[in-house]
Amino acid sequence: MIKPLITNKLLLKEKSSDANKEDLYILNDLEDTFNSETDCIGMAANMIGCYKRILIFDDHGKNRILINPVVIDVKDKFITQEMCACFKNEAPITCTRYRKIKVAYYTKDFQKRIKNFEGLQAQAIQHQIDHFNGIII
Repeated sequence: MIKPLITNKLLLKEKSSDANKEDLYILNDLEDTFNSETDCIGMAANMIGCYKRILIFDDHGKNRILINPVVIDVKDKFITQEMCACFKNEAPITCTRYRKIKVAYYTKDFQKRIKNFEGLQAQAIQHQIDHFNGIII
């Protein structure tokens, strides 16, 4: 079901906890909501009011879901400007990102994976992990 995006900054500053198999019901709502947002490249579960470490992003035209992702290596630091789907009318914010990251995560079948991401996909993952930690960009 498509959920409204949370726009209350106090709610978005709440930290997310690790997801477990009982939280998998969140995936459908997160994917439906993500697919309804035409200018969004990533979404964290807390953006729809579910404070679990689950994110979705556009991985070269395919939706990819990461559960409990942890960045375990970074390369090529850069400064960029980003916006958030929760605050479409606000100006971009300057932030530091890495062009290449290695992420440990679980799939929706709770299979552990480690994968390298780069470019826009790496940036989207970092933005959503910030959401998990109550950091708003």
